[in-house]
Amino acid sequence: MTALGQPSLSPKRIVFNGDTGVFFIRTQEVALLQLIKQGEGLKKENARLLDYQINCDKQIILERKAYDTLYTKFSGMTILANEYKTKYEIEWSLHKETQNELDIQIGLTTKWKKRAIGLGVGNLILGGTIYLIITH
Repeated sequence: MTALGQPSLSPKRIVFNGDTGVFFIRTQEVALLQLIKQGEGLKKENARLLDYQINCDKQIILERKAYDTLYTKFSGMTILANEYKTKYEIEWSLHKETQNELDIQIGLTTKWKKRAIGLGVGNLILGGTIYLIITH
């Protein structure tokens, strides 16, 4: 059978001994083979992309677990940091109170030293005066 006798070159269905066949011209055959080859390539690419998706899903699950673990540890560290902050603030206020008490004591000691020196000088002057009075 030839395609030359056909009025158009589109594929025709031919029945021979109860079996059906479709016949294409050479350019249609090349185009069809290209489409089949592209379809096979797309199936392989689709399979690779599905594997890639499965691997990505597994990685996302692992990353989510790691994130949850880190978040739990971060929450614990935040609580610990707040405890240390509170402890530091208490220690700082106690330090300030101690510093104020020390300043008061230093002030009292300075006053006591000044008075003691003043009394000592006064006693020396008084004693010297009495000594001079007695000896002269």
